[in-house]
Amino acid sequence: MERKSISLERSLLDLRRVDTGTEIEGYASVWDTPDAYGDVIRRGAFARTLRERERPVRMRWQHFGPVIGRWLELREDDIGLYVRGVLIKGHSVADDAAAAIAAGAVDGLSIGFFARSWRDLPSGGRELTDIDLVEISVVEE
Repeated sequence: MERKSISLERSLLDLRRVDTGTEIEGYASVWDTPDAYGDVIRRGAFARTLRERERPVRMRWQHFGPVIGRWLELREDDIGLYVRGVLIKGHSVADDAAAAIAAGAVDGLSIGFFARSWRDLPSGGRELTDIDLVEISVVEE
């Protein structure tokens, strides 16, 4: 499985407290922006996952940590992959993540995925056009 990160500054992540926990929303991926490896995700790359995935896309802590919440909404728009979810209230790692986000100490989202379709770019990266999205993690960048 591959992983790609986006800083919260670029993800426009917002945090607010709700009765069921801490709600976060923002962008897990933005279109046409090269990452550190030169890879670019194109609009529509998540469409098949959003349409066909039978299991939920997991919200994890740092990719390898526990599930810390659940995504309530995932959709593609003009900017990228918009996500809205809730961190589990009373879950120690989720509570720590919420505090770290609120303090500005944690500043990223990262997707875990399998590339289904891409083409190599002359710059050395890839143009990703179909992605099987498995999880979206709250991460330190």
